[in-house]
Amino acid sequence: MKKTDHIAILSLFTSLIRVLGGPITILMVSSHLSLEEMGFYYTFFSFIVMTQLFEVGIGFVLKQFYSHDCKYDDQGALSKKSLIKSSKLFIFSCQWYIGLAIIYLVLLIPFSKFYYFNYEGNIEFEGPLLLLLVVTSLKLVSNIIDTYLDGMQKQIILQKARLFSSITMSLSLWLLISLDYQLYSIGLSLFLSIQVFVLVVLYYKKNIGFKIIKAGVNYSFLEQFREIFPLLSRSSLVWFFGYFFWNGFTLLGFHLYGASIAGQIGFSIAMAKGGYDVANSFSVNQRTIIANKIANDKLREAIEIFFKYSIFSLSVLFFGYLIIISVKVYLSEFEIVSKMLDTQNLITLFFFYIFILVMTSVNNFVRSFKIEPFVGFFNPIKISTRVLLP
Repeated sequence: MKKTDHIAILSLFTSLIRVLGGPITILMVSSHLSLEEMGFYYTFFSFIVMTQLFEVGIGFVLKQFYSHDCKYDDQGALSKKSLIKSSKLFIFSCQWYIGLAIIYLVLLIPFSKFYYFNYEGNIEFEGPLLLLLVVTSLKLVSNIIDTYLDGMQKQIILQKARLFSSITMSLSLWLLISLDYQLYSIGLSLFLSIQVFVLVVLYYKKNIGFKIIKAGVNYSFLEQFREIFPLLSRSSLVWFFGYFFWNGFTLLGFHLYGASIAGQIGFSIAMAKGGYDVANSFSVNQRTIIANKIANDKLREAIEIFFKYSIFSLSVLFFGYLIIISVKVYLSEFEIVSKMLDTQNLITLFFFYIFILVMTSVNNFVRSFKIEPFVGFFNPIKISTRVLLP
Protein backbone atom coordinates (compact mmCIF):
# COMPACT_ATOMS: atom_id res chain seq x y z
CA MET A 1 0.00 0.00 0.00
CA LYS A 2 1.29 3.45 -0.90
CA LYS A 3 2.09 5.78 1.96
CA THR A 4 -0.37 8.39 0.64
CA ASP A 5 -3.16 5.78 0.54
CA HIS A 6 -2.28 4.60 4.06
CA ILE A 7 -2.54 8.18 5.31
CA ALA A 8 -5.80 8.65 3.42
CA ILE A 9 -7.28 5.53 5.07
CA LEU A 10 -6.28 6.75 8.53
CA SER A 11 -7.73 10.16 7.65
CA LEU A 12 -10.89 8.38 6.53
CA PHE A 13 -11.28 6.66 9.91
CA THR A 14 -10.66 9.95 11.71
CA SER A 15 -13.16 11.63 9.42
CA LEU A 16 -15.71 8.87 9.97
CA ILE A 17 -15.49 9.58 13.68
CA ARG A 18 -16.31 13.20 12.91
CA VAL A 19 -19.05 12.28 10.43
CA LEU A 20 -20.67 9.72 12.72
CA GLY A 21 -19.80 11.50 15.94
CA GLY A 22 -20.75 14.97 14.75
CA PRO A 23 -24.52 14.34 14.72
CA ILE A 24 -24.27 12.64 18.12
CA THR A 25 -22.36 15.62 19.52
CA ILE A 26 -24.89 18.01 18.02
CA LEU A 27 -27.74 15.93 19.47
CA MET A 28 -26.10 15.82 22.90
CA VAL A 29 -25.41 19.55 22.90
CA SER A 30 -28.86 20.51 21.66
CA SER A 31 -30.66 18.19 24.09
CA HIS A 32 -28.60 18.87 27.24
CA LEU A 33 -27.79 22.56 26.79
CA SER A 34 -30.15 25.49 26.43
CA LEU A 35 -29.76 27.89 23.51
CA GLU A 36 -28.12 30.33 25.91
CA GLU A 37 -25.62 27.69 27.02
CA MET A 38 -25.05 26.77 23.36
CA GLY A 39 -24.08 30.38 22.75
CA PHE A 40 -21.30 29.98 25.33
CA TYR A 41 -20.47 26.52 24.02
CA TYR A 42 -19.66 27.71 20.50
CA THR A 43 -17.91 30.91 21.59
CA PHE A 44 -15.75 28.71 23.86
CA PHE A 45 -14.60 26.87 20.75
CA SER A 46 -13.75 30.23 19.22
CA PHE A 47 -11.37 30.78 22.13
CA ILE A 48 -9.76 27.41 21.39
CA VAL A 49 -9.08 28.31 17.77
CA MET A 50 -7.98 31.78 18.85
CA THR A 51 -4.58 30.12 19.23
CA GLN A 52 -4.37 30.76 15.49
CA LEU A 53 -3.91 34.46 16.27
CA PHE A 54 -0.91 33.62 18.43
CA GLU A 55 0.52 30.87 16.26
CA VAL A 56 0.48 33.21 13.21
CA GLY A 57 1.04 30.32 10.81
CA ILE A 58 4.25 29.08 12.46
CA GLY A 59 3.01 25.47 12.36
CA PHE A 60 2.55 25.59 8.59
CA VAL A 61 5.93 27.27 8.12
CA LEU A 62 7.77 24.75 10.31
CA LYS A 63 6.16 21.86 8.44
CA GLN A 64 7.30 23.30 5.11
CA PHE A 65 10.88 23.75 6.33
CA TYR A 66 10.93 20.28 7.90
CA SER A 67 9.59 18.79 4.65
CA HIS A 68 12.08 20.57 2.40
CA ASP A 69 15.05 19.81 4.69
CA CYS A 70 14.04 16.19 5.31
CA LYS A 71 16.14 13.91 3.10
CA TYR A 72 16.37 10.18 3.86
CA ASP A 73 18.78 7.73 2.25
CA ASP A 74 17.85 4.23 1.00
CA GLN A 75 18.24 2.83 4.53
CA GLY A 76 15.84 5.42 5.94
CA ALA A 77 18.51 7.46 7.70
CA LEU A 78 18.69 11.22 7.59
CA SER A 79 21.72 12.88 6.07
CA LYS A 80 23.98 14.80 8.44
CA LYS A 81 22.83 18.10 6.92
CA SER A 82 19.16 17.16 7.43
CA LEU A 83 19.85 16.12 11.02
CA ILE A 84 21.37 19.47 11.86
CA LYS A 85 18.68 21.54 10.12
CA SER A 86 15.81 19.50 11.55
CA SER A 87 17.35 19.60 15.00
CA LYS A 88 17.52 23.39 14.97
CA LEU A 89 13.90 23.58 13.80
CA PHE A 90 12.80 21.26 16.62
CA ILE A 91 14.57 23.30 19.31
CA PHE A 92 13.15 26.51 17.83
CA SER A 93 9.61 25.08 17.81
CA CYS A 94 9.92 24.08 21.49
CA GLN A 95 10.93 27.60 22.50
CA TRP A 96 8.32 29.21 20.26
CA TYR A 97 5.33 27.14 21.32
CA ILE A 98 6.10 27.21 25.05
CA GLY A 99 6.44 30.98 24.82
CA LEU A 100 3.15 31.20 22.90
CA ALA A 101 1.35 29.10 25.51
CA ILE A 102 2.43 31.49 28.27
CA ILE A 103 1.48 34.58 26.26
CA TYR A 104 -1.88 33.03 25.38
CA LEU A 105 -2.78 32.57 29.05
CA VAL A 106 -1.54 36.01 30.10
CA LEU A 107 -3.61 37.77 27.44
CA LEU A 108 -6.70 35.57 27.10
CA ILE A 109 -7.68 35.42 30.78
CA PRO A 110 -8.31 39.20 31.03
CA PHE A 111 -9.64 39.39 27.46
CA SER A 112 -12.23 36.67 28.07
CA LYS A 113 -13.50 38.55 31.15
CA PHE A 114 -13.83 41.68 29.07
CA TYR A 115 -15.60 39.78 26.27
CA TYR A 116 -18.37 38.55 28.58
CA PHE A 117 -18.51 41.63 30.83
CA ASN A 118 -22.02 42.67 29.73
CA TYR A 119 -23.60 39.23 30.17
CA GLU A 120 -26.47 39.40 32.67
CA GLY A 121 -27.83 35.86 32.58
CA ASN A 122 -27.56 32.99 35.04
CA ILE A 123 -25.07 30.75 33.23
CA GLU A 124 -21.98 29.92 35.32
CA PHE A 125 -19.17 30.17 32.79
CA GLU A 126 -16.10 31.58 34.63
CA GLY A 127 -14.77 28.23 35.96
CA PRO A 128 -15.27 26.30 32.69
CA LEU A 129 -13.69 29.16 30.76
CA LEU A 130 -10.57 29.25 32.94
CA LEU A 131 -10.16 25.47 32.61
CA LEU A 132 -10.58 25.72 28.86
CA LEU A 133 -7.90 28.42 28.51
CA VAL A 134 -5.37 26.44 30.57
CA VAL A 135 -5.97 23.25 28.58
CA THR A 136 -5.83 25.15 25.28
CA SER A 137 -2.40 26.47 26.22
CA LEU A 138 -1.31 22.83 26.65
CA LYS A 139 -2.77 22.09 23.23
CA LEU A 140 -0.48 24.79 21.83
CA VAL A 141 2.55 23.03 23.34
CA SER A 142 1.49 19.71 21.78
CA ASN A 143 1.91 21.33 18.36
CA ILE A 144 5.65 20.83 18.82
CA ILE A 145 5.05 17.12 18.25
CA ASP A 146 2.47 17.62 15.51
CA THR A 147 4.67 19.83 13.32
CA TYR A 148 7.71 17.60 13.81
CA LEU A 149 5.94 14.37 12.84
CA ASP A 150 4.14 15.90 9.86
CA GLY A 151 7.18 17.66 8.47
CA MET A 152 9.59 14.76 9.04
CA GLN A 153 7.34 12.44 6.98
CA LYS A 154 6.06 10.51 10.01
CA GLN A 155 2.47 11.16 8.95
CA ILE A 156 1.26 7.63 9.60
CA ILE A 157 2.22 7.84 13.28
CA LEU A 158 0.72 11.32 13.45
CA GLN A 159 -2.56 10.17 11.90
CA LYS A 160 -2.80 7.28 14.38
CA ALA A 161 -2.27 9.71 17.27
CA ARG A 162 -4.90 12.05 15.83
CA LEU A 163 -7.30 9.15 15.33
CA PHE A 164 -7.18 7.95 18.95
CA SER A 165 -7.20 11.55 20.16
CA SER A 166 -10.38 12.25 18.16
CA ILE A 167 -12.05 9.12 19.52
CA THR A 168 -11.18 10.18 23.06
CA MET A 169 -12.42 13.72 22.48
CA SER A 170 -15.79 12.58 21.15
CA LEU A 171 -16.46 9.82 23.68
CA SER A 172 -15.41 11.89 26.68
CA LEU A 173 -17.40 14.91 25.49
CA TRP A 174 -20.57 12.83 25.13
CA LEU A 175 -20.07 11.20 28.51
CA LEU A 176 -19.35 14.46 30.32
CA ILE A 177 -22.32 16.25 28.74
CA SER A 178 -24.62 13.36 29.63
CA LEU A 179 -23.30 13.49 33.21
CA ASP A 180 -24.32 17.15 33.33
CA TYR A 181 -20.82 18.64 33.42
CA GLN A 182 -22.23 21.27 31.03
CA LEU A 183 -19.60 23.81 29.90
CA TYR A 184 -16.84 22.00 31.83
CA SER A 185 -17.22 19.18 29.31
CA ILE A 186 -15.23 21.02 26.63
CA GLY A 187 -12.09 21.66 28.67
CA LEU A 188 -12.08 18.21 30.30
CA SER A 189 -12.56 16.31 27.04
CA LEU A 190 -9.86 18.39 25.32
CA PHE A 191 -7.44 17.62 28.16
CA LEU A 192 -8.09 13.89 27.86
CA SER A 193 -7.61 13.99 24.08
CA ILE A 194 -4.22 15.72 24.48
CA GLN A 195 -3.11 13.05 26.94
CA VAL A 196 -4.06 10.25 24.54
CA PHE A 197 -2.30 12.01 21.65
CA VAL A 198 0.95 12.18 23.62
CA LEU A 199 0.64 8.56 24.85
CA VAL A 200 0.18 7.23 21.31
CA VAL A 201 3.21 9.17 20.10
CA LEU A 202 5.28 7.81 23.01
CA TYR A 203 4.19 4.30 22.08
CA TYR A 204 5.85 4.76 18.67
CA LYS A 205 8.85 6.67 20.03
CA LYS A 206 11.36 4.14 18.61
CA ASN A 207 10.11 4.91 15.10
CA ILE A 208 10.05 8.67 15.50
CA GLY A 209 13.70 9.54 16.02
CA PHE A 210 13.56 12.27 18.63
CA LYS A 211 17.31 11.68 19.02
CA ILE A 212 17.47 14.22 16.23
CA ILE A 213 17.77 16.96 18.84
CA LYS A 214 21.26 15.68 19.71
CA ALA A 215 22.46 16.71 16.29
CA GLY A 216 21.79 20.42 16.85
CA VAL A 217 24.99 22.48 16.80
CA ASN A 218 25.61 26.23 16.95
CA TYR A 219 21.94 26.90 17.50
CA SER A 220 20.67 30.46 17.71
CA PHE A 221 17.02 31.38 18.15
CA LEU A 222 17.47 34.67 16.28
CA GLU A 223 19.35 33.00 13.45
CA GLN A 224 16.65 30.38 13.03
CA PHE A 225 13.97 33.04 13.20
CA ARG A 226 15.68 35.05 10.46
CA GLU A 227 15.74 31.96 8.26
CA ILE A 228 12.02 31.30 8.45
CA PHE A 229 10.92 34.94 8.70
CA PRO A 230 10.43 35.62 4.94
CA LEU A 231 7.74 32.93 4.71
CA LEU A 232 6.43 33.49 8.25
CA SER A 233 5.94 37.22 7.69
CA ARG A 234 3.60 36.49 4.79
CA SER A 235 1.82 33.50 6.31
CA SER A 236 1.24 35.29 9.62
CA LEU A 237 -0.97 37.91 7.95
CA VAL A 238 -3.11 35.24 6.31
CA TRP A 239 -3.42 33.20 9.51
CA PHE A 240 -4.21 36.29 11.58
CA PHE A 241 -7.06 37.52 9.38
CA GLY A 242 -8.08 33.92 8.75
CA TYR A 243 -9.09 33.58 12.38
CA PHE A 244 -11.73 36.32 12.01
CA PHE A 245 -12.73 34.89 8.64
CA TRP A 246 -13.53 31.49 10.18
CA ASN A 247 -14.82 32.59 13.60
CA GLY A 248 -16.12 36.14 13.26
CA PHE A 249 -19.76 35.12 12.76
CA THR A 250 -20.08 33.40 16.12
CA LEU A 251 -18.08 35.99 18.04
CA LEU A 252 -20.04 38.93 16.60
CA GLY A 253 -23.35 37.08 16.83
CA PHE A 254 -23.04 36.76 20.60
CA HIS A 255 -22.88 40.54 21.05
CA LEU A 256 -25.20 41.59 18.22
CA TYR A 257 -28.03 39.09 18.75
CA GLY A 258 -27.50 37.62 22.21
CA ALA A 259 -26.56 34.16 23.42
CA SER A 260 -29.61 32.34 22.00
CA ILE A 261 -29.30 33.53 18.39
CA ALA A 262 -25.53 33.10 18.63
CA GLY A 263 -26.23 29.49 19.55
CA GLN A 264 -28.33 29.01 16.42
CA ILE A 265 -25.69 30.65 14.21
CA GLY A 266 -22.88 28.74 15.87
CA PHE A 267 -24.82 25.47 15.57
CA SER A 268 -25.29 25.87 11.80
CA ILE A 269 -21.73 27.03 11.19
CA ALA A 270 -20.44 24.11 13.29
CA MET A 271 -22.20 21.69 10.96
CA ALA A 272 -20.93 23.42 7.82
CA LYS A 273 -17.39 23.80 9.18
CA GLY A 274 -17.42 20.22 10.47
CA GLY A 275 -18.24 18.93 6.99
CA TYR A 276 -15.54 21.14 5.52
CA ASP A 277 -12.96 19.89 8.04
CA VAL A 278 -13.80 16.27 7.30
CA ALA A 279 -13.55 16.73 3.53
CA ASN A 280 -10.47 18.92 3.73
CA SER A 281 -8.62 16.39 5.91
CA PHE A 282 -8.22 14.02 2.95
CA SER A 283 -6.18 16.53 0.97
CA VAL A 284 -4.58 18.63 3.69
CA ASN A 285 -2.98 15.56 5.29
CA GLN A 286 -1.06 15.03 2.04
CA ARG A 287 0.38 18.55 2.15
CA THR A 288 3.77 17.78 3.66
CA ILE A 289 4.16 14.74 1.39
CA ILE A 290 3.53 17.00 -1.59
CA ALA A 291 6.06 19.53 -0.26
CA ASN A 292 8.65 16.77 0.19
CA LYS A 293 8.03 15.49 -3.35
CA ILE A 294 8.55 19.02 -4.70
CA ALA A 295 11.76 19.43 -2.69
CA ASN A 296 13.04 16.16 -4.19
CA ASP A 297 12.15 17.18 -7.79
CA LYS A 298 9.20 14.79 -8.07
CA LEU A 299 6.74 17.40 -9.24
CA ARG A 300 4.62 15.14 -11.42
CA GLU A 301 3.97 12.81 -8.46
CA ALA A 302 3.07 15.83 -6.32
CA ILE A 303 0.52 17.01 -8.90
CA GLU A 304 -1.06 13.55 -9.15
CA ILE A 305 -1.47 13.36 -5.37
CA PHE A 306 -2.96 16.87 -5.29
CA PHE A 307 -5.62 16.21 -7.95
CA LYS A 308 -6.54 12.77 -6.63
CA TYR A 309 -7.32 13.88 -3.10
CA SER A 310 -8.71 17.32 -3.96
CA ILE A 311 -11.41 15.80 -6.16
CA PHE A 312 -12.21 13.19 -3.52
CA SER A 313 -12.48 15.89 -0.82
CA LEU A 314 -14.86 17.99 -2.91
CA SER A 315 -17.10 14.97 -3.62
CA VAL A 316 -17.31 14.08 0.07
CA LEU A 317 -18.29 17.64 1.04
CA PHE A 318 -20.94 18.01 -1.67
CA PHE A 319 -22.77 14.79 -0.81
CA GLY A 320 -22.47 15.45 2.93
CA TYR A 321 -24.16 18.83 2.55
CA LEU A 322 -26.82 17.28 0.33
CA ILE A 323 -27.74 14.88 3.14
CA ILE A 324 -28.02 17.72 5.69
CA ILE A 325 -30.27 19.77 3.38
CA SER A 326 -32.49 16.72 2.84
CA VAL A 327 -32.82 16.25 6.61
CA LYS A 328 -33.65 19.94 7.02
CA VAL A 329 -36.38 19.82 4.35
CA TYR A 330 -38.00 16.46 5.09
CA LEU A 331 -37.49 16.10 8.86
CA SER A 332 -38.21 19.65 9.95
CA GLU A 333 -40.39 18.51 12.88
CA PHE A 334 -37.37 17.35 14.91
CA GLU A 335 -36.17 19.72 17.64
CA ILE A 336 -32.55 19.50 16.54
CA VAL A 337 -33.50 20.66 13.02
CA SER A 338 -35.37 23.66 14.41
CA LYS A 339 -32.13 24.92 15.95
CA MET A 340 -30.53 25.30 12.50
CA LEU A 341 -30.73 28.39 10.31
CA ASP A 342 -33.52 28.44 7.73
CA THR A 343 -33.05 26.38 4.55
CA GLN A 344 -32.09 29.31 2.30
CA ASN A 345 -29.38 30.59 4.63
CA LEU A 346 -28.18 27.03 5.23
CA ILE A 347 -27.75 26.41 1.48
CA THR A 348 -25.92 29.72 1.10
CA LEU A 349 -23.62 28.76 3.96
CA PHE A 350 -22.88 25.36 2.37
CA PHE A 351 -22.05 26.87 -1.03
CA PHE A 352 -19.70 29.24 0.73
CA TYR A 353 -17.76 26.36 2.30
CA ILE A 354 -17.67 24.41 -0.99
CA PHE A 355 -16.03 27.42 -2.63
CA ILE A 356 -13.63 27.74 0.31
CA LEU A 357 -12.61 24.08 -0.04
CA VAL A 358 -11.68 24.58 -3.69
CA MET A 359 -9.75 27.74 -2.87
CA THR A 360 -7.86 26.31 0.10
CA SER A 361 -6.91 23.14 -1.80
CA VAL A 362 -5.29 25.16 -4.58
CA ASN A 363 -3.64 27.57 -2.15
CA ASN A 364 -2.19 24.75 -0.04
CA PHE A 365 -0.63 23.27 -3.16
CA VAL A 366 0.97 26.63 -3.95
CA ARG A 367 2.22 26.86 -0.35
CA SER A 368 4.10 23.59 -0.86
CA PHE A 369 6.55 25.65 -2.93
CA LYS A 370 7.19 27.85 0.15
CA ILE A 371 5.02 30.55 -1.38
CA GLU A 372 2.21 32.41 0.39
CA PRO A 373 -0.38 33.07 -2.37
CA PHE A 374 -2.23 35.85 -0.53
CA VAL A 375 0.73 38.05 0.39
CA GLY A 376 3.59 39.44 -1.64
CA PHE A 377 4.26 39.43 -5.33
CA PHE A 378 5.31 36.53 -7.49
CA ASN A 379 5.15 35.61 -11.15
CA PRO A 380 2.04 33.42 -11.66
CA ILE A 381 3.12 32.50 -15.20
CA LYS A 382 6.44 31.20 -13.91
CA ILE A 383 4.75 29.19 -11.16
CA SER A 384 2.11 27.70 -13.47
CA THR A 385 4.76 26.83 -16.07
CA ARG A 386 6.80 25.02 -13.45
CA VAL A 387 3.74 23.11 -12.25
CA LEU A 388 2.34 22.13 -15.63
CA LEU A 389 5.66 21.39 -17.31
CA PRO A 390 7.84 19.48 -14.85
